[in-house]
Amino acid sequence: DGDCGQMPGEVGLDPTWVPFPKDLYAQYIGENVKLPNLKPKAGLTNSTRTRLNRKGRGKKGPILAGPTAANALRLGIGSAAADGNEPGDVDPYDLLAGGFARMRTTDFVYRKANPGRKPDTNAVIVLARDASGSTIPYTDLYKRFLFDFKTLIEANYNNVRFEYIIFDWDAKRVATEEEFFSIEMGGGTSYLNGGKKILEVMKEYPEAQWDRFPFFVGDLGDFYNEPTEQVFRNIIEQASFSGTVKAGPGVDTFTEAMHMLADEEEFYGFVDLGDRPTGYGINHLKTLLKNPVDE
Repeated sequence: DGDCGQMPGEVGLDPTWVPFPKDLYAQYIGENVKLPNLKPKAGLTNSTRTRLNRKGRGKKGPILAGPTAANALRLGIGSAAADGNEPGDVDPYDLLAGGFARMRTTDFVYRKANPGRKPDTNAVIVLARDASGSTIPYTDLYKRFLFDFKTLIEANYNNVRFEYIIFDWDAKRVATEEEFFSIEMGGGTSYLNGGKKILEVMKEYPEAQWDRFPFFVGDLGDFYNEPTEQVFRNIIEQASFSGTVKAGPGVDTFTEAMHMLADEEEFYGFVDLGDRPTGYGINHLKTLLKNPVDE
């Protein structure tokens, strides 16, 4: 069912490569990572969710994503373990793609479609990226991480809107994901001003009608002071769930403050991807969203 694209070696970490069918990967992410505190809204839409009949192994027809992905994952985990790697630390795309390449016809499971409705869900995801010069080496890592995050939301919920903010000392809204990742700024760094812009955008989505999920992405190369802490706490208070994804060396005091905030606040998550421009695994997404992490 899913489209296949280029292999990762051809385009780095750009999520336009899809070595594993997109629909199978989306279901794998949705089954293994849960977004906390996303409240479905009342009512029905015209969209449908397929009710799956887990019969028909080896027969022609639409692929049943869950069991087929499970078979691919089993093969990929075995291959990773044989190479001496911990599966939870390996990019899930690599696990699935490696297993998918080893699958036989009998490893595919097919489905019969019986469409059913699913409830409306209004959710807005507000992404704020530190676009200062120090974060440039980590752009592909942020992109890879946020690809899985978007996959998780879009695979499970209707009526999801994405808003994009970039900031250095100043913060501005951009219209598209392409602009969000491609525009570079270089005039210092202010997470305070980035946070103020998040709060400004959130006002456009009334809490009674929208579940609101703001996230920072950056290296935390800024001073963490009382005004900055207050804007983070204001965001947490107004959000259904919020968080920060860090990659790069950053400032130790800011990093420590984010760890403490995540420990204190039930609906705030933090994950540190480290200071290498590679090395993403699905456990990082689980850590951010406070899911149990595979040992």
